Amino acid sequence: MLKTIALRHSAPIIHIDVNMEPGTRQASSARLIIFTEEQMRSFYFPSLKPSRYKLKLTSTEGVRICKASIITLHNCNDLLNCENFAAIVNNHGEVAVHSPLNPKKSGKFAVVKTTDIAGISSMQITPYGELLFLKQGGSELQRATISEHSLPWVMPCHGQKWPETSTHTNAAQIV
Repeated sequence: MLKTIALRHSAPIIHIDVNMEPGTRQASSARLIIFTEEQMRSFYFPSLKPSRYKLKLTSTEGVRICKASIITLHNCNDLLNCENFAAIVNNHGEVAVHSPLNPKKSGKFAVVKTTDIAGISSMQITPYGELLFLKQGGSELQRATISEHSLPWVMPCHGQKWPETSTHTNAAQIV
């Protein structure tokens, strides 16, 4: 089965992702999310029928999308409760976070200056909400996070005394 999606505004595609609705594992609950330079569109997967949710950033805010990704953010009170969001970097150096399921859940914050072209064009978004980009001048890497609770860090020495004290302290045994 082969289907073609033709977007009317014919803007360049920035990112494509498949998002499952929370708490489901069925293919009928998946959505195909397409990010172009001007908007974010959502389609039901696998039928590819357009969903009602679309976000037109160029016409409403006057910005263009440079980078986009689906990220997983955890609730700060209950770390087992998580939700997917669309993180969008625009040409003004701002990162906007939008829920693909609820248009009322959104937020926006500035990360780099509008004049920092290297920072905006080099910015990368990880699946857990980390932002990595070059600082102005292009010689240092800067890291920022959207949410402090979303990083699945492994702490191998958590609860351990480090460094361990040596049990063999007798210097006469060393020949």
